[in-house]
Amino acid sequence: MLASARARYRKLAATAAQDAAPVLATLAPAQIAALERRFAENNRKFETEYLASDDDKRRRAQARRMLDRFRDFAGDLTPEQEARIERFVLEHEKHVALRFDDRRQLQRDFVAALRQRHGPRELGASLADIFDKPELRRSEAFIREDRAWDEDLGRLIVELDRTLSPDQRVRVVQRLSDYAKDFAALAGERKEAA
Repeated sequence: MLASARARYRKLAATAAQDAAPVLATLAPAQIAALERRFAENNRKFETEYLASDDDKRRRAQARRMLDRFRDFAGDLTPEQEARIERFVLEHEKHVALRFDDRRQLQRDFVAALRQRHGPRELGASLADIFDKPELRRSEAFIREDRAWDEDLGRLIVELDRTLSPDQRVRVVQRLSDYAKDFAALAGERKEAA
């Protein structure tokens, strides 16, 4: 399920990059430098909040982030649901740092592609590869940890599904329905543009 969603996201990101290439190819060096500074600023904020050197602070921030994501879908969580999510976060605390490293590499690759000053078609193909083939930039350690994270997250979702209250279930179904409508609208816009 998660692998399928990620594959669809990659295709969507690759297509969006190709669609944006004609505009991106016109960026001036100063604009690319500004983008790079923005990436650096956002990365500093993320690192400060979620990758703090203090173990307790880091774990609390990572747990809060994951709990917020689940609350966004299901609403208020029971103490048991929160405890299960917190255990998942603790079991996978290395994953956040690995994902952060991957994010920075993606940003470096993106900026490097922009700096090569290709025409729109070549830039679009280059950017599409960056988004559609992330395994080209990923280490074996990342791939292994990411696979374990995906599998365990899938199990966590199944476990939590068994504990949902009727109100939580209604909220989850509504959120998923909203996402499905958004994706259908995006797919329709893509077909109309073609």
